Amino acid sequence: MEILTQFGEYIIYSLVILLIIKSVFSLKIEEHHSHWNTLIDNFNFSSKEFYVLLKQELSEQGVTGIVIDDVRLKEGNIFSSRRLYLRDTWKEYQYDICAAPFGKGFFLSW
Repeated sequence: MEILTQFGEYIIYSLVILLIIKSVFSLKIEEHHSHWNTLIDNFNFSSKEFYVLLKQELSEQGVTGIVIDDVRLKEGNIFSSRRLYLRDTWKEYQYDICAAPFGKGFFLSW
């Protein structure tokens, strides 16, 4: 009987240790430089038109090493649709810019 008790304790301790190890390695550390969003009233552009103008403006600023891409990111869970973002990468910074018509205005966020 004592052997079964020791075996049970061994199993429980092993499971606890495995759960601790799993939780430590599954932690996702995210660093965010900033979050920003705003609504601009009476501003009529499509997302694509705005991204074209923003790409043009960023390229004309003379910043070297900036990479600008269109990316499609999920809105939520795995079954949600994808939303078009403009991803600007410069050095170790990465900005995912979202722009979309919203009501009578235009929503911007990063």
